[in-house]
Amino acid sequence: LEYNSGSIDFIFSKFAFKKMFAGKDKLEFSARTKMLHDELSEVNRKWNLERGRNVSETGARHRTTEEYRRHLSAECTNIEEQIVRHQKALSDLKVEISLAERRVKGLTSMVDNLRKAKAEKESQLSALERTLQSHQGDAAAIVAEKERLEKELASIRTKLADKQDKLRTADQQLETLKMDMDAIGERTEELKGEAYKYSREIHSNVDVLLKDVMLETLVREHSARLAAMGVSGQSQFEGSLLQSLTEQGTDVMYCATLLFLGMVNDATTFAETHGGGGSSSDLKWGRDEDEDNRAWARRCMMMASRMMRPASGKKQKR
Repeated sequence: LEYNSGSIDFIFSKFAFKKMFAGKDKLEFSARTKMLHDELSEVNRKWNLERGRNVSETGARHRTTEEYRRHLSAECTNIEEQIVRHQKALSDLKVEISLAERRVKGLTSMVDNLRKAKAEKESQLSALERTLQSHQGDAAAIVAEKERLEKELASIRTKLADKQDKLRTADQQLETLKMDMDAIGERTEELKGEAYKYSREIHSNVDVLLKDVMLETLVREHSARLAAMGVSGQSQFEGSLLQSLTEQGTDVMYCATLLFLGMVNDATTFAETHGGGGSSSDLKWGRDEDEDNRAWARRCMMMASRMMRPASGKKQKR
């Protein structure tokens, strides 16, 4: 404190915000920021929030809109190529499954026929055995016939075992092919969903870019034509949104964004500190329950345009 002519003057030394809060250089700023992140990660631990890895470790870097668009386009192309390959694989699998089903069907018929033949031979052998035990007929002829049937039965049993083994293998192969087909079909549908998502994202980015260019072009043309107009012609645009965008496009858009997000106080403060007069309306401001995004955005733009107009008696900075 310093007393001077009956008044009290406060004497402050000059200080720099950057040195007090950011540090004297980039290294100190980086160290302070890292320490702050460490403290925040400890606070957030109780909410099961994990700290991300340092950019210096991951090597991540910011991508421009054009780089991101190219990335999305490349991803979309890659997915479409995968879909084509999967569809080709599905087509090939259908052919293999068809052949496998025919093989299973053929082997099933063979096994059924061999089982019938086996049952018939076993029945004939049982009949011969009963005849032989009852001492009826020519015993030598019956024994010879029995031996012949036993050889045929042994051959049938060998063939039946072989065909049953092949049928089991064919069944397993068919089941595997069907599982592969289901898996590839499911993955193909997932890829189609991913391709649709990337495609929508690409179109969304392009749509935003085109709208930005359109707005920029309209504002530039309006500004050029307005300069060539007389006072009476220029007065026709007085208070219009186009005039606001031409003179304060960035500020109007920012103010509209705050309004859209429901940050009315912030929007008012921003308008008042950037040459605007704020909102002079006493009406309740907010989004209607049945109002869609487009209608709400339009109202926010119009309100932001009014809020960014200079207060009465003030002259707009050029």
